[in-house]
Amino acid sequence: MSTSKTIKRLKKGREHRAAYVSSKINIGLPFQIRALRNQRGWDQKTLALEAGMAQPRISALENPGYGRFTLETLKRLANAFDIDLVVTFAPFSEGTQLFDSFSPDEFAVPSFEEELQVNISQEDAEYACTSVVRASAVYIPANQKNSMEERPYVGQSFSETEFVVIH
Repeated sequence: MSTSKTIKRLKKGREHRAAYVSSKINIGLPFQIRALRNQRGWDQKTLALEAGMAQPRISALENPGYGRFTLETLKRLANAFDIDLVVTFAPFSEGTQLFDSFSPDEFAVPSFEEELQVNISQEDAEYACTSVVRASAVYIPANQKNSMEERPYVGQSFSETEFVVIH
């Protein structure tokens, strides 16, 4: 449903807004759970073991319209997937943007370890860039700063030196 159609429906009254919130939970959560399980290549039995639940319970949770989610169940699932769980109250404008772009591809959430690997890779890239900048610096002893005599860095302490970056 488009955002404009959703807003039109929400304007009809509080009961329409309550139904909208319920449908997001009762339909959206099962799709998210299934998408996260599939993303990891797990079957329902594997997720059940990871979450400390029975496989039929996982089947029920993945069934749109089931609607019996507790925070404890969601916390167990978040722990099984090794992801964060965000439960928050929000204005309808934020909720409609998320739900109206409903797609299983959007439910891909990396585990903590996967996210950590991405962050480490980014840190490595930042370090490499910093190293290049450091490598392109020229050592100038503080006492010869005015003569601009350039020498390679040979182990003096940083307090005795100044570096000039060459672009």
